[in-house]
Amino acid sequence: MGDMSGDVFGNFMLLSRALRLRAAFDHRHIFLDPEPDPAVAHAERERLFRLSRSTWADYDPAKLSPGGGVFPRSAKTIPLSPQARAMLGLDVGRGAPEAVIRAILAMPCDLLYFGGIGTFIKASHETHAAAGDRANDAIRIDATSLRCRIIGEGANLALTQAARIEAAQRGIRVDADSLHNSAGVDTSDHEVNLKILLDRLVRSGDLTPKQRDGILREATDDVLAHVLATNRRQSLGLSLEMREGAGAVAAHAVLMARLEAEAGLDRAVAGLPEPAALAARGGLTRPELVVLLSHAKLWLTEAILASALPDDQAFADDLAGYFPPAVRARFADAIAAFPLRRELIAMLLANDLLDRFGLAGFARLADGSPPAEAARAALVARSALGLAALRRALEEEDAAGGSPDALYPRLLALRRAQEGAARWVLRNRGLGGVAEVAAPFRDRAPSLLADLLARDPAGDAAGMTLAILALADEAGGAVEPVLAAWCEAGTEFGLERVRLALREIPAPEAWTARALAALADDLVAAQARLARASLEAGGAAAVRAAAGARWTAVEAVLAALGTSPSLGQIVVAVRAIGALA
Repeated sequence: MGDMSGDVFGNFMLLSRALRLRAAFDHRHIFLDPEPDPAVAHAERERLFRLSRSTWADYDPAKLSPGGGVFPRSAKTIPLSPQARAMLGLDVGRGAPEAVIRAILAMPCDLLYFGGIGTFIKASHETHAAAGDRANDAIRIDATSLRCRIIGEGANLALTQAARIEAAQRGIRVDADSLHNSAGVDTSDHEVNLKILLDRLVRSGDLTPKQRDGILREATDDVLAHVLATNRRQSLGLSLEMREGAGAVAAHAVLMARLEAEAGLDRAVAGLPEPAALAARGGLTRPELVVLLSHAKLWLTEAILASALPDDQAFADDLAGYFPPAVRARFADAIAAFPLRRELIAMLLANDLLDRFGLAGFARLADGSPPAEAARAALVARSALGLAALRRALEEEDAAGGSPDALYPRLLALRRAQEGAARWVLRNRGLGGVAEVAAPFRDRAPSLLADLLARDPAGDAAGMTLAILALADEAGGAVEPVLAAWCEAGTEFGLERVRLALREIPAPEAWTARALAALADDLVAAQARLARASLEAGGAAAVRAAAGARWTAVEAVLAALGTSPSLGQIVVAVRAIGALA
C-alpha cells in the first residue's frame, strides 16, 4: 500500500534489488505486475522515486510483465488479464476497483507491506466501525482472509490490534506499527538530544553556529546506524521472548498484574488477555508482546528515574554511547553534564534490560522486589559477566544474516546466566553501587562464564558464576579448585539431579513459578556450602562420611524421586539437601 513518491513506501522499495513487487495501490491507482523482472522493476521504481510528485501512472508500461497494468481507482471497473486473475485469485474478466484491492490484500505473498495512511485489516469479530477509518470500509478485509507470510507496518494503524493478534494466531509474522516505526521516532529523539547538547556549547562559546551545523551533518550516518541497530535489537528481543514459549506465561501474567497495579495498565484497552485466557492458549503473540514491552518500558524507566541508579557513574558509558563517536570524543565533559542525563540514562537502562534481558526474565527477577532493585541486580550481573560485549557481537552476527537456530540459543543462554547471577546479587549483595559490587568479579567472571556455558549450553550453570567466584574469594582466591569442588558437589550430593527435575516442572501460574525460583535459589546456596565443606574436608566422600544420618536421609530421598518427580518430592529433596548443607 503506497507509491514511489512516499518516503516510507519509496525508500523501502529500493532497499533490495531482489524485491518482486507484484501489486500495489494508493488512493489514486492500482498497480499490477504479475511476474516482474526484479532488476528491471527496481530501476523503474528508482526512476519514479527521483521523479518529483510521481504516481503509478508514470510507470513505463514497457517495463511491466505480461498481463500487468496501472489503473485509476476512479474507474467503474478494471480489466483483468489471465495473469492478473491467476495472481489475485479472481475468476472474472473485469472487477470493481474495491474488489481488486481486497484481492490484493488477500493474495498469497511473502510480504504485505503498508506504506501509507489507512486501516485496511480488521479482526473477523470486529465491525468496520471499530477500525475508525470510514474512508476505507469498502476495501478493508478480515485478518482471516490474509494469505501473506509477513506483514510490515511502515505506516500507522494499517491493522487494528485485534487483527494483528488474529493474524499472528494464524501463523503470520506480524508485530505492530509502533515497533516497525520505532527507528523514525528514535531518530527524532536523537536529533533533539544532540541539538540540546550542541546548542549549549554554542551558547557557552565553545562552538560557532556553523560548526554546530557541520557536526549535525557529519553525525547523520552514525545516528542512523545507531537507531537501526536499536530497532533490530527490539525485534530480536521479541523473537527471543517468543522462543521461551510456555515457560514465559507465568512471568508475563505476573508482569501484567503488576503493571495494572503500579502503572495503570488497562488490559481491555491494551488488548491483553486475562490470566485464564493467557494460560489456556499458552502464551502471548508478538503483537501482544509489543504492547506489553511498551508499557513495561515506561514503568521501568519511571522506577529507575525515581531511584539513585541514574546517578551511578557505572553508566557513564551508556550515556556516552548514545551520542555519535565524533561528539563523544570532543565533548565528553558536556555529555557528562547533559541536562537530561538522568532521564536519558533511565530510558537507556530500561530499554537494555527489557530488550536484552527480556520481559519474562525481568518479571521473574522483580517478583517480590521493587523494580529499581531488580534492575540494579541485573545491571550488576551485566557488568560483572561482561554481557554487553558478548551480546553486541551476537547482535552484529544476527544483523549480518546469521542463523537464528545458531544464535538464539546462545542469546537465551546469556539471558539465563544474567538472571541467575542477578538473583544471587539480590540475595547476597544488597548494598553498594553497581560498579562497586561488580568490580571484584569483572576480571574473572567472563572467562568462568565461557567455561560454564561450554559445560552447560542451556545456561543454568552459567547463572552460578558469581556464586562460584564469591566462594573462591572466601576460600583464598583460586578459582580452579573451587570450580572443581562446586561441580563435584553438584554431582555427588544430588543437586544436579534435583535441578534437572526442577526444569521439567511446568509453571502455569505465578505461585508455582515463585516456588520453583525459590527452590533453585536454595540449591545454589546449598551447593556453595557443600562445595566449601568439600574443600575443607578434602572431597565430597569425606563430607558424606562425616554427615552420617543426614547423608543417609538425602540418599533415601534421592532414591525415591524416580524419573518424573512431583513438585512435592522436589521440595522434600531440596529441604534434605539444605539440612545436609
